[in-house]
Amino acid sequence: MFASDDYEALSVRARLAAALMTVKSRLHAYRLDDAGISAVLEHMWQWLTVTSETFGAWYEFYEMQGRKCCWLRSTTSRCRAG
Repeated sequence: MFASDDYEALSVRARLAAALMTVKSRLHAYRLDDAGISAVLEHMWQWLTVTSETFGAWYEFYEMQGRKCCWLRSTTSRCRAG
């Protein structure tokens, strides 16, 4: 494991990449493969390429997924059961 100080000098984009890789690794380790979570993770990877011109379209996806949240409830239930 790394201390949070190990990431302090990294850019926001590098921290996001490290976080996304960590989340993906943990989800895989616990076999929590869920289409909704995968979609959100893929969407977060796309943030690295968002510009001021494309932000609106990127953010619309976030709003739609945030309102659904069914993937969060189902995954939380699986975590508690597992």
